[in-house]
Amino acid sequence: MNQILDRKIAPNSYPVQDFSVLKPSILELENSSKVFILKNSSQPIIHFTLSIKGGKLVEKSLGSASLTSKMLGEGLKGMDSAQIHQKLEAFGAIISVSSDIDSFTINGHCLTRYFGEVVAMVKRYLTESEFSEKEFQHILQVMIQQKKLSEEKTSFIATKLFRENFYGTSHPYGQSLTSEELLDYDIGVVENYYLKNILHSPFDLFIAGDISDREIDTIKEVLGAIKFNRSSAILEYPPFVNKIATSSLKIYEDKDDAVQTSIRIGCPTFSLPNSDLEAFSVMNETLGDILGQD
Repeated sequence: MNQILDRKIAPNSYPVQDFSVLKPSILELENSSKVFILKNSSQPIIHFTLSIKGGKLVEKSLGSASLTSKMLGEGLKGMDSAQIHQKLEAFGAIISVSSDIDSFTINGHCLTRYFGEVVAMVKRYLTESEFSEKEFQHILQVMIQQKKLSEEKTSFIATKLFRENFYGTSHPYGQSLTSEELLDYDIGVVENYYLKNILHSPFDLFIAGDISDREIDTIKEVLGAIKFNRSSAILEYPPFVNKIATSSLKIYEDKDDAVQTSIRIGCPTFSLPNSDLEAFSVMNETLGDILGQD
């Protein structure tokens, strides 16, 4: 007979006996890109992340990195969005694109036997992306609707108010793109970001899974053959905030019909880049990921 779990009693905890972090092997491609490899053949699956320096820090238009990440993979030379997704589905593969403060990334996973085909698609994302007005308008409208929904949430309003008052609206971290501002964007914003920050830009590749010499040779032949015409982006991180911008330390904004209250509390910590960031991130995870990091 199964014993009923008593949730009023905390489970026993035990000290970690062994904690070791795997060290990747590092390969340098002919174009000087670095590949960080963690081998694990327990399943015939490969996960990878291709990272390009840049992200929000190299934007000329606020939100252009995010908008470009949503457009990348929606059009290639000779292939429209539907054809791209059909091809990936045939391989049982997923490729997603995202951007953050200081990087632009292409993430994916696939079965090992289709790795060559999927890597070839990633190369085309980097070198043969095309942007149609139809796809742009569709994605832009989706972003606008998502933004409008977010602007009604107390969590979004609280975060926006916190950043504006903590950093100040002249600081990059204190700025936010509104749904009204998105209405003025055109496809040129995406094309400009892609041409200046993605096409022919150096990258690093992080890959884990069922990797043999065959997959490594594929990486060399496909991604190592990409030619760069620029060096990695030189990132200028925003100035460290050692003093809260506003003199008002308690800010409350009422919202009609709200069913919840969202609270944001913060203080200055350290500037980026910083050698303590990884340790802080591990501590935060240990505490239950309760501390946000900007």
